Amino acid sequence: FQDWLNCTALSPNEVAAGGWEGVVTMWNLSNRQNTGVLEQVESSAYITDVQYNTDGNSLAYAVSNGNAYH
Repeated sequence: FQDWLNCTALSPNEVAAGGWEGVVTMWNLSNRQNTGVLEQVESSAYITDVQYNTDGNSLAYAVSNGNAYH
């Protein structure tokens, strides 16, 4: 992880991680299984922040060029 991990977020059931490769990956906390990957949305941009909403059902992330996605 240390080579690509830039930010993480926790929800009650999941952890999300984003990094230098420009993707966000989510894992289920109870079974440790990968639950999804948000593919790179912009070339040469990396993920700067990931956040779940207060109930943990929605994820938003920011990209190094200033764009944000929900």
